[in-house]
Amino acid sequence: MKKNNHSALNFIVSITLFTVFALALTLVLLTGASAFRGISAESEERFNERTPLLYLSNRLRDADSVTIGEIDGTQVLAINYDLYDVYIYEYGGFICESATAPGDVPRLDMGFRLFAVEELEFLKDSDTLAQVIVNGRSIFVNVAVVMEG
Repeated sequence: MKKNNHSALNFIVSITLFTVFALALTLVLLTGASAFRGISAESEERFNERTPLLYLSNRLRDADSVTIGEIDGTQVLAINYDLYDVYIYEYGGFICESATAPGDVPRLDMGFRLFAVEELEFLKDSDTLAQVIVNGRSIFVNVAVVMEG
């Protein structure tokens, strides 16, 4: 009889320890998953903030010349290259880009959607400095700037 009581007690202790271990493991996994979701969301937010600015600054640095103008009431940044022009503008909540032959004017609704944004603004600070504002964050790029209008 003593052996049965001892075996039952060992079994109960083993099950209790296993249950405590399983609960602790579950708690650690849930905490880790929550932390990962937070880090992932923060990383995606930073990516979404920086990528449009980096893209636009690289586009501007490669340009032969830049013109800030307006098409159909929408502010556009016309980047002039030797063989073509690229127009960058905000349309329908996105930064859009259209490439055309030099001198042609694009249809804004036909542009390629690059990034979702709430705000896009181009400013000329001097003859050689352009400021680009995306969702409240701005960059300054040294480039020859012409202001139309």
